[in-house]
Amino acid sequence: MLRRDFDVLLSTLVAVRLLISNGDHQESYWECEKAIKQTEDLQAALVPCPAVASPAWRPMETAPKDGRHVLLIARGGYPDVGRWFDCGVNEVGFWAVHAIRWEPTHWMPLPAPPLPAVRPQEEA
Repeated sequence: MLRRDFDVLLSTLVAVRLLISNGDHQESYWECEKAIKQTEDLQAALVPCPAVASPAWRPMETAPKDGRHVLLIARGGYPDVGRWFDCGVNEVGFWAVHAIRWEPTHWMPLPAPPLPAVRPQEEA
């Protein structure tokens, strides 16, 4: 389906180029408008929706409260690295990012660090 749509868009743009080269600017304006609308429609169909939840995000009730750093996300949708700060009394504490109290909605473990780069052996 998308291949057909791209083919229609391409043929429209080719027609616009031909009209502009022939000096028929009134018609070329409307052909450009049509091509722009088709491009916007295709772009909207191809861009993933940011509201789709990733299965890797976990509810805060399952987050570790042992002080290890995890990836947190709040209602605004911006992830950052943070951890649980324990106040030491009756399991009272708070989530913090850069030592500032935060109210995250979901978390996920941090990925493993990258492996060291392997250098080719130097020639003797």
